[in-house]
Amino acid sequence: MRAPRRASLSLRGAVFLQLGAALWPGLASPAALNAAPAPEIATLISAAQGTYPASKLPVICVALHQSTASPAQNLALLRKIGAGCARTDISWASIERAGSAGAYDWQDVDDLWSPLCRAGIRPIMIAGYNNFAVAIANHYSAMCPHMAVELFNEPSARNWTGTPWSGASYAFMLAPVSAAIKAAQPSVTVYSGGIGLDPHDPAGWITQMTGAGQRFPGVDAYALHPYFYETPPPGTAVPEQLLIDAAHFARDAGSSGQAKPIALTEYGFPLKLVQGDLGKQGIYVARGILASIIGRYRVQTIYDLVDDGTGDADPENTYGLFQNAAAEVPYGMKPAAIAFRSVTEAMAKARTFTVAFDAAISAPTISFDKSNSEVFIAWTYDASGAKSYRRPIGSFSHVSCEDVLGKTYPCSYANGILSMTLSESSGPVVATALK
Repeated sequence: MRAPRRASLSLRGAVFLQLGAALWPGLASPAALNAAPAPEIATLISAAQGTYPASKLPVICVALHQSTASPAQNLALLRKIGAGCARTDISWASIERAGSAGAYDWQDVDDLWSPLCRAGIRPIMIAGYNNFAVAIANHYSAMCPHMAVELFNEPSARNWTGTPWSGASYAFMLAPVSAAIKAAQPSVTVYSGGIGLDPHDPAGWITQMTGAGQRFPGVDAYALHPYFYETPPPGTAVPEQLLIDAAHFARDAGSSGQAKPIALTEYGFPLKLVQGDLGKQGIYVARGILASIIGRYRVQTIYDLVDDGTGDADPENTYGLFQNAAAEVPYGMKPAAIAFRSVTEAMAKARTFTVAFDAAISAPTISFDKSNSEVFIAWTYDASGAKSYRRPIGSFSHVSCEDVLGKTYPCSYANGILSMTLSESSGPVVATALK
């Protein structure tokens, strides 16, 4: 990630530069995205059914750019949506300036992270190379006890290094630097650099990385950026596509005997890729988080907190959950922020969560059991029409329903059965059942 601009080629960059990036092996072509993945999505959701402790829920994170809001404003926005984690890059050039090798000026980064860490916000700090990455861990591990370091951003992309890295060349950086961080600060979580799906041979890239003869005991999880869309429509894949991408990624990453958990450290939708529909952007953000719960990944990180600018000519200006400071409503909540908050509120204080699936209507349900309530989120990814949803949920004193955009949604509850109509366009429905 670069601040303040973003020029990633993690498929979204391939979209706008129209490089015709190769698709992950086993995925559909862009013209067939709406139909072909459905059987594999259904298989993966079916396999995930069951009840799990809340400790298996992903950490829900937001990417932010330090330049788009003040530290106090960033904290206020993160609290407003219930985010417990933030991810940002740490600029080496601004901290260890030319001619000052080994001398670090942390003031600007401290200004951001000191209030966030005091508030319990977990950081994911993007860094690269040995001494600087270790210095970050040493400096922030006490201030931010739950911190993670992500070793380089999208090392598989072509726009971050003068000579593009192969998976093997990246492995020779990842192995020693991750080991050095763990030796200095064993409690710091280490992720591989978030790998996009854009290389000409993505399976070859990740298998090169894990098969290069290097070992990664210092890496806690492999990071993935599962963007998947191309323009024009219908090239935007449904958010549940990330279940396929992550499953293939995990398979290929583990092919050399070095399987690890998966962390989704960047994911989102610019407005143009959801046909300019702010509501759909919010629905897709919610479904992307819900899919990550089904997958039980370590983290899901939505890109990004605040629009980089105003107007939609530049896609970077429309990813945000909040409007830019220069917008007509400075830092106004977009539907995506409301949807994000709907899911984090449903997750909050859960003791366990249960994944269920009605394959006949392509409808997952995730329920969160709490001390005085149970919250059910149900949706369908089948766009062929409205679906009749009926699910026995048990005995409750009162049940009410809203969509993830905060609007009352018609549902009924009688004899222990929750009933409603679901549609892909209306998005997930949140049913709150009081015990």
